[in-house]
Amino acid sequence: MSAWVVAGQPGGPPLVALHTWTKERDQYDRLGAALGDRAVYSSLPPSPLDGPLPRRVDQWVDHHERVLRAMPVEAPFRIVGWSFGGVLAVELARRLRANGEEVEWVGLIDSIRPRLKPLSARDYMWVHLGESLHITDERARVAYLWLHTKVLLHRSITGVAPWLMPRSARRASPPKPTDPLTVAIHTAYLNYRGDDVPFPVSLYVTDESVARTDQSALRWAGHLAAGFELVEIPGTHETVFDDAHVTALAAALRRSLDLTTR
Repeated sequence: MSAWVVAGQPGGPPLVALHTWTKERDQYDRLGAALGDRAVYSSLPPSPLDGPLPRRVDQWVDHHERVLRAMPVEAPFRIVGWSFGGVLAVELARRLRANGEEVEWVGLIDSIRPRLKPLSARDYMWVHLGESLHITDERARVAYLWLHTKVLLHRSITGVAPWLMPRSARRASPPKPTDPLTVAIHTAYLNYRGDDVPFPVSLYVTDESVARTDQSALRWAGHLAAGFELVEIPGTHETVFDDAHVTALAAALRRSLDLTTR
């Protein structure tokens, strides 16, 4: 079975879309049809039938880089991802650029920067100390560090006093995913330790995700060192590719690509 598929019509420079969820094939088929003037080459997610699924972002990037090398697509690359795929788009672009390959454009479609929950207590402490440096308001920074100190205590000490636990930790936890692909995505997403991004990106956001994160740039702003384009798109996180919204999404992507494509 092929590790990639193509949608849309050849024309302008193609897009490379990084899939993590199986449903994205239909989503990018609709986007390719709506774009009309360029093909979308989709790198499909790994299959559990081919061996252990990736559990870290760098392992996901390994997979998509291998698929990219098999595609009839050449640099300069234009890479896009939705949801967790946006995180992978950033990290694949980072790797390609480090290898001296040109990446002309990176697009993140309603991709929320992970709220990190590293597995080890040591990683958890250092990651959140680093995150706090991006909070300019001193009171907010202290509140952030206190919250994550309580979470760390809750994780590390059996029988910790309930009043020490953050309210979110006292609520009933939702059932953990059991599907292997979903588990692989969640594990990698929650252990992402991305450095600041040294190249510009285009960030497409829905009102739903802005409200969910209480940040217009979906927690990316302090980490996009080279700047970013912020574009509001209709729909919700789950419906941006639906027939009612995909034309607007395609138009937004086309505008960004027209500004960057030589």
